[in-house]
Amino acid sequence: MDKYRENKQTRNLAVLSVFDENAEKIADFPALKTSVDDFRTVVSAVASQAQDAGSATAGKTKDKEDAEEAMFRVLMPVMGGLSAWARKNGDNAAYSASTVSESKLRRKRDTEQITDAGGLLKIAQDRVGKLKDYKITPDVLADLGQKIDAFAATIGTRESGVANRTALHTSIKALFADADDILEDISGMMESFKASEPKFYDEYFSAKQVKATGIRHKPPKNPPAQSQPGK
Repeated sequence: MDKYRENKQTRNLAVLSVFDENAEKIADFPALKTSVDDFRTVVSAVASQAQDAGSATAGKTKDKEDAEEAMFRVLMPVMGGLSAWARKNGDNAAYSASTVSESKLRRKRDTEQITDAGGLLKIAQDRVGKLKDYKITPDVLADLGQKIDAFAATIGTRESGVANRTALHTSIKALFADADDILEDISGMMESFKASEPKFYDEYFSAKQVKATGIRHKPPKNPPAQSQPGK
């Protein structure tokens, strides 16, 4: 959740705390008690879905990064060996495919990296019988193919996690809207306690305020000059 919604959730929990401490005061007010119970259900759903959203992509980015590194550890020696062989033997197609710098390849999108790595693998496989002296063997290429597939698999897993997290955030937004609506109903009914239970009334409306926490205000760039004594 963003900071504003975190603050609203803190507000909602504070409101529930007020009602927990004053449960006996609303025991004979069925409509208010029902609204408070509904409010509690929504607040609990927000907490649960926020936790699910936080874990939707947990670990998946690290898995993708690890798989990418594993692919590059095998890919770069194959590219280097293929480039050396191609230059010596005048194989322009192989040379062109194998002389892309690692930094340039890493800057590409994940799907482009997979496409380029797969294309180079195919070129190397077509020439593997000539590449043994360059430490490019069928086993090495088979390993590279596995690493490419593993990297591709992590991309799909992470994207599904992102989609799930996005859906959860949309649901959380709707839950906050429901909570606000219920809170307005509660506020209306709390007017019954303004005269009879002023402390309870004041505690509720104080808790209902959304307090901005965790925000640091920068000092003004040009603070007003301090007046000197005697001037």
